[in-house]
Amino acid sequence: AHQTAEVERANERSYEFLAVLGHELRNPLHAINSILQLIDLQQNGAGGDRPGGSSQGGSGQGEKDETLAIAQRQVDHMRRLLDDMVDVSRIRLGSLRIFPETIDGRGAAQRAVDTTATLIGEKGHELTVTMPESPVWIWADPARTQQVLVNLLTNAAKYTPAGGQIRLSLAVEEGMAAYRVRDTGVGISSELLPRIFQMFAQAPEHGQQGMGIGLSLAQRLVEVQGGELEGRSEGIGKGAEFIVRLPLAPPGKGE
Repeated sequence: AHQTAEVERANERSYEFLAVLGHELRNPLHAINSILQLIDLQQNGAGGDRPGGSSQGGSGQGEKDETLAIAQRQVDHMRRLLDDMVDVSRIRLGSLRIFPETIDGRGAAQRAVDTTATLIGEKGHELTVTMPESPVWIWADPARTQQVLVNLLTNAAKYTPAGGQIRLSLAVEEGMAAYRVRDTGVGISSELLPRIFQMFAQAPEHGQQGMGIGLSLAQRLVEVQGGELEGRSEGIGKGAEFIVRLPLAPPGKGE
């Protein structure tokens, strides 16, 4: 019993360390992000577009803009990784806060699509989004719901060979809102599927990409909102589907 308590305490200290590390790394990342935004403002706001301002023009300026865009995308990616790391620690330590409210589920989906559009485009994937014509009022934390969908879309883009297909849909199924993210990617083996939501779970077919915490975090974020996350795959090379089910908003709390 004593050894068990020591192991548990050591495990808890590791999560405390991850939380502190995540917070500390956020500070320089925030500074880098501010510098990139300032450079962008100086180049595109106070440069050739301003009357009387100088303009470098041509391919040189285009290359600078593209370099700046690449740096910004990498900073955004690092920020999301740090956010995930901090949230995993908060969940483990019982300090994660959720703020559910009545939201139109279509909005969270669109924001997730906007966030991952560049990554999906870079991979040459075709993204198909199917949303109901009428609002789907769900009871959820808007930021956390978007975070879950971003994680799932990012995974789909990452583990699907270039030129693949990704589908995102929302519908009401059996009294709950159901998001479905389907891809034509590498798929999930029958051996890995039962533990796909375990922390740090990875497989050789995934190329050891990422930290192995995205799906685990997504599942916990869904569960603390009264929902469930399910993963499906027919096997290696046959793609995967993830289904996020969240409670509908209480009657009378729409719009």
